[in-house]
Amino acid sequence: MKYLIVIISILTLCVNPSIGQNILIKGKFIDYKTNEILPGVSLSSYTQEGKKQDAFSGYEGTSELKINADAEYLIIRYMSSYVIKIINIPSGIKQIDFGEIKIVKDFDTKLLRMDGCHIEASPKHIDNHNRYKKEIIEKYRLNVIQKELKPYFKGKDLIFDFNKGTCIKSNGEK
Repeated sequence: MKYLIVIISILTLCVNPSIGQNILIKGKFIDYKTNEILPGVSLSSYTQEGKKQDAFSGYEGTSELKINADAEYLIIRYMSSYVIKIINIPSGIKQIDFGEIKIVKDFDTKLLRMDGCHIEASPKHIDNHNRYKKEIIEKYRLNVIQKELKPYFKGKDLIFDFNKGTCIKSNGEK
């Protein structure tokens, strides 16, 4: 019986080599508009089973978090800002350095319901909100692991999807 447990354990590790491995996530959090450093940004990873790991950016705005290789997505939160959700994290990687992650802070997320629809506000306020969202979609990019990730909005979340990223060639072309 003891040998059977050992054999099953070895086979499980051979079939799923990501078990027991970690990915080191690094990033520096700055303001989208002013490029000022943002301490106290929350970085969390979640697995399909609901396991969660957390870290916070320090005084210099930097953060490191070791996540399980089976992590489904990352969530980045900062007060008065859109939640950034990074999905479809590639497997088999030991480290992901996001460089500078721009936080869209001081943005009036109170204008939106959970489903992303506008609540009652002045037409001018809603126009400014929509113009800013359009600018973010057109200009904001994360360049990481030879991919350019473009954001899109889903409700109150700003989503970056590794599966939808564009490959960057070694000379900087796409």
